Amino acid sequence: MGGRRTRRAAAKKILAGSRGNSVSGRIRLLGESGTTLIYRPTAADALDAEFRPIVSMDRGVTLYKYLPRQYAEDLVRDGSTRVGTLYDFRRIELGAGVADPEEGLLQVSRQIGGEPHYFPPGTKEGAAMRFFGIEGDASVQNIQFRRVLEHPDVFVWCCSTEFSADVEQSLEGAEACVEIRAAGTFFDELTRALNAVRPVEFLGFREVTYTPRNQTWESYSPDMSAAFVKDPGSYGAQNEVRAVWRSLDKNPIRPEFPRSAALTEFCAIREV
Repeated sequence: MGGRRTRRAAAKKILAGSRGNSVSGRIRLLGESGTTLIYRPTAADALDAEFRPIVSMDRGVTLYKYLPRQYAEDLVRDGSTRVGTLYDFRRIELGAGVADPEEGLLQVSRQIGGEPHYFPPGTKEGAAMRFFGIEGDASVQNIQFRRVLEHPDVFVWCCSTEFSADVEQSLEGAEACVEIRAAGTFFDELTRALNAVRPVEFLGFREVTYTPRNQTWESYSPDMSAAFVKDPGSYGAQNEVRAVWRSLDKNPIRPEFPRSAALTEFCAIREV
């Protein structure tokens, strides 16, 4: 939307334009108590923001994968493994400690109080409001802004920094632990195996950030990625590491089952 807009909100929740559109031009936003403006970026904006290289962990690190015993033996013996997807983890049937219905989602809110606040373009405050889809010379009063971040679907392979019976017990169905040595080289080979199935780009691997999915503007950092945020209460004991790949074709992604005998060089079952 563009041009001059004056809004006196009568409802408790207002969408800021259609999905992905910003409010632009010289505007005045005046809300009642409880008014919320929700901004969802376009798919293109999300791709630009989220498909960026990850600062990976040390390539020589040893990591641990907890699996049903049959799948652990397949990985160690044949180099066969399942590479899931971010959205696939939302399926509740994956079991406790694995399924997360809010996987890939992050919300950021900012409350503007009863006194008028001005956000001129070209200022730090004006740039901050662009994050919430407000562009142009804005006067804001008594409104909560909320931006919903949904990471595009990506391939994900999860493991842990910890060799621990507690981690294994927190993952429904896990019966065995596979030690992954020289993780950086392991993921290089897994990337080659995945590319044999479909074209992908490896974005890197790093530890998950355990923090609430509902962030305030003050607590949110641009370094946060919705693909690497997990609730600390439900999942914090897992000390999870994620390797992430983006698909390079336009087809919908689904879990894949790459295989490479070279992966077995880095793997061994360890009994906890």
